[in-house]
Amino acid sequence: MRIHRSDLTMRLKTLIIGLAFSLAAGSSQGATLFNVDGDRSGTTPIGANAPQKGVAQTFEVNETLENVSFGFDLTCFSCTGELWLITGRMSPSATIFQQFVDTAYTGWSGAQAALSGLTLLPDTYTLIMTMTTGNGGWHGTNAPSFTGNVIDAENGYLALNSVNPNFVPWSDTTAVSGATLKFTVTGDPVVAAVPLPASLPLLLAAFAGLGLIRRRKG
Repeated sequence: MRIHRSDLTMRLKTLIIGLAFSLAAGSSQGATLFNVDGDRSGTTPIGANAPQKGVAQTFEVNETLENVSFGFDLTCFSCTGELWLITGRMSPSATIFQQFVDTAYTGWSGAQAALSGLTLLPDTYTLIMTMTTGNGGWHGTNAPSFTGNVIDAENGYLALNSVNPNFVPWSDTTAVSGATLKFTVTGDPVVAAVPLPASLPLLLAAFAGLGLIRRRKG
């Protein structure tokens, strides 16, 4: 069976468009990478008039992530404070080189996202919230359910008994076992480069075929 040149040209164009859409669909889209859900039985009141001035949750990142944003399940009554993300753990021996990013917040109401646009490499991290005015709580759960497998949160968190004004990771803490602070992480896993995917030679061959047809028509 003979195929007319116009039919062949149309088939090649269809192949190129299909491959282009296929490659585009293979790229990562922002999605929920990790989520802690469950009841609020582990909630610890924090704030200026509470015994604890903040809380911190340690977790592990298992692969490189881009465009990362954190969502928090908390209550805040006219409160202000700071959010910190450090590598490693809080301790009196923590160094300023562990400081990854921090930001101030004010007037928080309900679930909210913060610390956005980050790139996280595989490592141990600690997410810290301090509350210096007002009162509230970062909710936790004694029976957490986890969604996602690129991040692992430790079962237990730290309550900050005071906030060190010199460097927050030096603050006095008390371990709270059996409960996990609830938070959500969205972002894009970084797909490792692979040698010449099977679709690439097909795409190049299609372009070459179109060029040959055009030369013959000329």
